[in-house]
Amino acid sequence: MDCKEVRKYLFPFIDRELDEKIGSQIETHLDSCSLCSREFESERRIESAIKEKMPRDQAPLILRQRLIHQIDGQERRSSFWETFYPFLRSHLRPILATLAVFTITIASFFIYWTARTPYFPIFQEALKGHTSFLAGKFPPEIVSSQAEEVSSWFQGKVDFPVAVPEFPGEDTELLGGRLSRIDEQDVVYLFYRSGEHQISFMIHDCTGIKLPRVRRIEAYGREFDVFTSQGYHVIHLEDEHDEVACTIVSDMDLELLLELFSQVRPSSA
Repeated sequence: MDCKEVRKYLFPFIDRELDEKIGSQIETHLDSCSLCSREFESERRIESAIKEKMPRDQAPLILRQRLIHQIDGQERRSSFWETFYPFLRSHLRPILATLAVFTITIASFFIYWTARTPYFPIFQEALKGHTSFLAGKFPPEIVSSQAEEVSSWFQGKVDFPVAVPEFPGEDTELLGGRLSRIDEQDVVYLFYRSGEHQISFMIHDCTGIKLPRVRRIEAYGREFDVFTSQGYHVIHLEDEHDEVACTIVSDMDLELLLELFSQVRPSSA
């Protein structure tokens, strides 16, 4: 170690802050270098004089007691961790393995149950069909404002009865209908106009199908399942004693749409 390095470590060496290896190298250099040795002695005497002249105020009793309590608490926490850590380390792997098996079991059961009873995507498909109709990509196959004519067109094409609903008043006009399929099931689409609003009305067989969970609303003495997305309301109505269900889609105000839909029974559609 040369003089430059010794001067770099001189003050930490005086304060005994260096490790044993570097301290030993500095001592060896000081024994052989009189210049560095004199500088070391000079700095050591100055620091010693400063320490002797510095006033030493004793901390208040309450502060010392508080520090002692904090140190004791830290030691207790350290002792607890030193005792608990080997236990945790030895048991952590079995615990994690058990949690992993439990998680996999629950996930497998959920996947198996979902695969056995898949949801019928009526709400998304109803919305998709309505927006396609508005864009001109899903036009009626039978164009008529006469409910009997449209109903007759569907005879023999589906396995369930189709009675095209007629809404009271002159505001709601039938435009026509078409036949489609959702998940290998026949679905009847009817299209209406009510003022400035377009309405898609779906009739389908609900035997054995499971619907996704959506908001349920009680209104006009009946229960409706309601799904809202992209500014459109999708309302599903199903009679527990009937096999035919109805689903309606429109951007009409929800309260008005519920009132309009409440006048139709699935069995009459």
